[in-house]
Amino acid sequence: MKNPFNPAFGTQPSRFLGRDEIVAAFKNAIINQNSPWRSTIITGVRGAGKTAILSSIANFIETQPKTISVRVLANEDVLNEILSQLYYQLPKDIFEHFPELTGLSIRGVQFKMNDNGTPDPDFTQNFRSQAELMLKAFAERQINVVILLDEVQKHTNELRKFVAAYQLFLQAGYPVSLLMAGLPNAIMDILNDDVLTFLRRANRVALSGVDIDLIADDFIRTFSMVDKQISRENACKAAELTTGYPYLIQLMGYYMWEMSGDEITDDVVVQAQSVAKRSVFQNVLDLIFYNATNVEQRFMVSMAMDEKRTKNAELVERLGENTSYISQYRMRLMHAGIIKPAGYGYVQFTLPYMREYIQNIIETGEYFVE
Repeated sequence: MKNPFNPAFGTQPSRFLGRDEIVAAFKNAIINQNSPWRSTIITGVRGAGKTAILSSIANFIETQPKTISVRVLANEDVLNEILSQLYYQLPKDIFEHFPELTGLSIRGVQFKMNDNGTPDPDFTQNFRSQAELMLKAFAERQINVVILLDEVQKHTNELRKFVAAYQLFLQAGYPVSLLMAGLPNAIMDILNDDVLTFLRRANRVALSGVDIDLIADDFIRTFSMVDKQISRENACKAAELTTGYPYLIQLMGYYMWEMSGDEITDDVVVQAQSVAKRSVFQNVLDLIFYNATNVEQRFMVSMAMDEKRTKNAELVERLGENTSYISQYRMRLMHAGIIKPAGYGYVQFTLPYMREYIQNIIETGEYFVE
């Protein structure tokens, strides 16, 4: 049996914990047009399982009749991507129903669906008009369309056009659903856009950590399937070391599997943690820290001086700034999912090993404290 744990970004791991309710609720929304999950926004830090959820939904749709998925990244060409995927999934009889069917694009090439041989007016070349023609064809055949929009970065003109059109699609009663995923600060940026107010009414899910007992039970069950023995004590220890962080669950499981023979010993757990920690440093924390502003970095460095949580008053003193200034950056880091409240007047890091990571880059000279 191959290793069932998959820590690679952008894929759906076979061991998919703590997200069953979210996936089930959205699956139901695909056919239940009254479900509040019909338009859902998922937010979470890198490695929280956002893309894995979208992959799970996409894989489910492939097994369902009368349902198609349009899975795209929220890049600058997102509207063309959506139109292209809708076009290539049109039922075959649509080409007989619309004799005049040409190429499509929102940048210069007209998508025509008429039968009189005359060009469509220029104003029909916009995204909403072209998408609606295809959605109408899907609706007539009772086919559900699910749009999976991943890696939303910020509000753009393309995203504004899509959201405005999607709102009209719902009002017209087309069988279309939306699952959108992005980092916390990117989603906050979108929700604060005055043009995208419709999304404020969408169902929102902030991904949290997976229950430690659930992780431990899954470790025991998974390893026992191939006669790899793991004690309850070591399973619980490994689960606690993940802190419920989905990416670490996959890393710990993967390396314990690879490093062990017939038994997951205490040494195997320790070695797996060491390698998994390096992966978190490189693949998650490096990106977060070095994409932060200088002030945000100084804020995090000041927090790393404390064992667990940091008092707001200490940040004021260490950074030499007033309370209002500290509050502003504390809120920014909270919106980014990097820190969280830890009792009245305290904050702490959200991601595992962040304190250790910062101390490490200072000690190795990769970051200079100003």
